[in-house]
Amino acid sequence: SAGVRIREGADSVEVKNCDISGFGVGVGVKARSARINTNQLHGNTREGLKLSQQDSVVSGNTLFENPAGIGVSGTGHHLLQNTIRNNAEYGLNIQQGSNHRIERNTLNDNPTGIYLTSNEGTNISSNIIRSSSVALSISSTHRSTFTQNTLTDNQGGISFGLSSTQNTVQENTITGSQQTAIHLSGGSAENILARNILRQNRKGIDVEDSSGTRITSNTIERHSQSGIKLKKADRAVVSDNIICGNALDQTPPNNLHEKDVHCRE
Repeated sequence: SAGVRIREGADSVEVKNCDISGFGVGVGVKARSARINTNQLHGNTREGLKLSQQDSVVSGNTLFENPAGIGVSGTGHHLLQNTIRNNAEYGLNIQQGSNHRIERNTLNDNPTGIYLTSNEGTNISSNIIRSSSVALSISSTHRSTFTQNTLTDNQGGISFGLSSTQNTVQENTITGSQQTAIHLSGGSAENILARNILRQNRKGIDVEDSSGTRITSNTIERHSQSGIKLKKADRAVVSDNIICGNALDQTPPNNLHEKDVHCRE
């Protein structure tokens, strides 16, 4: 069941200023170019909002106490300035699509802040994610960008797996992670980590079973374990980083590691 269900053919429908709870899905969209604005979607048994098709705009909503705040598939959706908190599994669950823009949302106290899988060309930028088991979990995703996000006090920051390739992670600020700020594994390849600020996490950057990673111009400071750790990380390039005050800094000699600044406080 759904509080509001928009079926195929009902394009360009707007749902706004509603308070919807107690359904399977708060709002279900299977049409194009919907506008879902300034609603309260809470206490549903699956998603607060479920999007498919393409080109919908979702802004200014508050989604809480659902299993997932928003479930997304399809192409070209724009999610901005939503507050997504205290959902049981996911803040955003984005599957099997492309070219989404996820901007300026606040996600607090969801076990997984944003889960992105089987996507291409998606842009996740300027979001705030706090108090999650993992802030950004990414798998089988290609040619996507993750920029200017602020991740604070999560167990894990950004995690790539399952052969994610040619993604760019830049200008993010990640602090207070109980595990690793940025972790790449599972055959990920040709990803770029640039100009991020990583501070006071357990580990800064951990790359394993991944190839062709470029780690450049990051600030990596005051981690309780390693600043950068590479294991089975063929063809990695580590350069022009500022690496300060970490308990262990490790970069194997078979990787290019040049022009980094190491300092002690």
